[in-house]
Amino acid sequence: MQLPSRLAHLQPIIPRQNRNKPVSELLAGKTEPMAIYVVQCHEFVKIGIAANPHARLAQLQVGCPYKLTLAGFWRSAHAIGEEEMIHSFLDEYRERGEWFKLPQPVIDLFAARFEKHA
Repeated sequence: MQLPSRLAHLQPIIPRQNRNKPVSELLAGKTEPMAIYVVQCHEFVKIGIAANPHARLAQLQVGCPYKLTLAGFWRSAHAIGEEEMIHSFLDEYRERGEWFKLPQPVIDLFAARFEKHA
């Protein structure tokens, strides 16, 4: 599978079983303009979607005794489908729900996509 340019940085993490599926099949019917965010807490990251990643970070922080940081985010017209696709690609690193324990090279792939945020 050849990813669109907005997701090309994620090409190395596509599982073998999905490499021959067209992206349109993986994203079919999943269009909602939002942001895909990455929140970090120690060695764990949460990958999710939100209209406002900063507000979502504040919501998550209320229920967590550890300091959470917004590692970054990017906006997409296909956020729901992209998030589901990323979750499936990273399934081997899943700890619980939308929380993953990612090796640094995978985190670096995401960092290439992040928008600047204050």
